[in-house]
Amino acid sequence: MPFKGDMRLGGPHDNEARLNGSSEGGPSVPSAGTIIGTADNVTYVLGPVAEYTLPSSVYPYSVYTQKCSVPIVADGIGGQSYDYSNAFNIEYYPSGTMIALDAYTNPTYLNTPWGGSYENGVESVSFIHDGYGSISTQTESVSYTHYNIEFYQDSQSYNAYFPDTNSNYPIGSFVRHYVHDQSGGYTYWDDAPDLVGSGTVVGTQSGTGYVTINGTDYPSYDYYSEIVWDGTSLAWGSGNTSYYPQNYLITELNSVYYYHTGDGNYFTYEGSPMPTGNTNSGTNYIYINDNQYANGTYSETEYYWYNGTQWSTSYSYEPYGYTFTSQDNYDEYGNWTGTTYYKSDNTGGYYTE
Repeated sequence: MPFKGDMRLGGPHDNEARLNGSSEGGPSVPSAGTIIGTADNVTYVLGPVAEYTLPSSVYPYSVYTQKCSVPIVADGIGGQSYDYSNAFNIEYYPSGTMIALDAYTNPTYLNTPWGGSYENGVESVSFIHDGYGSISTQTESVSYTHYNIEFYQDSQSYNAYFPDTNSNYPIGSFVRHYVHDQSGGYTYWDDAPDLVGSGTVVGTQSGTGYVTINGTDYPSYDYYSEIVWDGTSLAWGSGNTSYYPQNYLITELNSVYYYHTGDGNYFTYEGSPMPTGNTNSGTNYIYINDNQYANGTYSETEYYWYNGTQWSTSYSYEPYGYTFTSQDNYDEYGNWTGTTYYKSDNTGGYYTE
């Protein structure tokens, strides 16, 4: 009785004819090795296996990285197979070709300006071909931490603006709470500030004041002031100003001397430095052979100067040739050999003849 033929052999056959040794009544089966077609974009199983360093628990499979065109050959019994030994058009799989979709997950992190790094979600990662015979990864999706979950607190200074100095000063502090925004970033909310008490010094200002003379600024006073919180706003507190002393010399221009007045201004004195009114005078002395001799006079006058006072001294010496003393000279036998005279050189010294 006839029965249904084996489809691997190319379609229905008359089995009775086969049993009787006859192939009449159906098509013939291609002999083994006969090329019956070509397949393209087939994994090239004889090609290299990509190397990767991911642990086997993440992706425990070998990955072929090349594709090819390959002949399809008959197996002689109605089936077929790929003939990889004659593969052609061998090339790497293009970059981005999927290997394993959502192979594993990674935590994602939020990096903040103050240097913190906080876990803020999970990303799903796939393996793909990189187009060069190796494996790379590709993030498929990211799920971020829910909105308004706090991850950090920071103490912040609470400041007030003072228009007199065009600056801000701390008048208290508050806690800032940083929270996730469910999109990979963050936002924050602040506690009510805790303010300092009324009268608290929150800042100071100090520096040097100047007086201008002929277009040039010269230091004239030093100042110091406190800035206080009065409970509602900022205001000037206690302070002081230290003026440069009266009569201290500021500068000299073309024989005109400029002096501090002691209150931040200046006055002028022409011709020479301004004297204080203190003077002194006396006798000059010169030493000759360990003996002291008078040698004219000196006079001193005190003047106001840059950082106090300074004495100026003038001298008047005995006239040139004036004899201070003389000395008789003798040889080794006691015979007088002459006299040496010590005379003024009119510059404070002496000469002999």
